[in-house]
Amino acid sequence: MIRLLVFLIPFIFFTLVLSWRNGLVIGALAVAAEFTYVWRRHRMATEMFKSKRAARTTVRALFRLERAGYYAFHDCLLEGKETAEHILIGPTGIWLIDSETFRAQPLLWPDDNRLDADEYPPVSPITTVRKHAQTMAEFVRGALGRDIVTHAILAVSGAP
Repeated sequence: MIRLLVFLIPFIFFTLVLSWRNGLVIGALAVAAEFTYVWRRHRMATEMFKSKRAARTTVRALFRLERAGYYAFHDCLLEGKETAEHILIGPTGIWLIDSETFRAQPLLWPDDNRLDADEYPPVSPITTVRKHAQTMAEFVRGALGRDIVTHAILAVSGAP
């Protein structure tokens, strides 16, 4: 029904102002633009839902470690607008964990500097989690005056 209105409104307007052919073309372009907009929004929402599902899977796994003496923090603000999905603190050091959803055909580059899946995400999650770990190490070094072992993990859920 919405697409019909998206077509009819420009079609009627430009038919009255110019000609029926121009109205038809502009109406078709309006439907194509609306379809592209809805498709991209749906794709972004699907990606967001998948990433939240991956984060929930990681939270469940970290909950078991909390019973073993670790402390888990989720969605922590690091520096500026940077956030760490999960921070795990325990006897073995500080672990920064980012969650990703397994994609059907990921492209893994052998030098560990890039993880791409269908050209998404634009920034490598490996680089991001390493940066978060480095930021956390600098913060702890400044606060405590000594180095604490800091690890970076990329948790990939949904793999077959």
